[in-house]
Amino acid sequence: MNEPIDRIAHLFEKLKTYITLQIEIASLTAGEKAAQLLAKLLSGGAIVFFAVFFFLFAGLSSGFALGACLGSYAIGFLLIAAFYLLIAVVIILCKHKYIEKSLTDVFIKMLFKKNQGDKSDE
Repeated sequence: MNEPIDRIAHLFEKLKTYITLQIEIASLTAGEKAAQLLAKLLSGGAIVFFAVFFFLFAGLSSGFALGACLGSYAIGFLLIAAFYLLIAVVIILCKHKYIEKSLTDVFIKMLFKKNQGDKSDE
């Protein structure tokens, strides 16, 4: 008579252990994904930081160079500003179709990638 109760108690203990391990696995997986995402965001942020400075100084030097060629620094900087405005308009017009969809796909792939060994989509 005690045997079925002991088996149920044993199964219940196994179930508790299983649930605890599953929660721990989910926690570790979430932590790993968060760490990977943070690392990618920080490295991407560093790249953006240096790219901004590159374009800032490239724009300044181009403005001075055009200004020297045209005889007026104001016109040289105006042409560089017009070029940046043209790029901004193109980005705004193409934002939804190309940029947002591509970035969404990249973030979804980063978040739901199985593991580091899975290189099938790269």
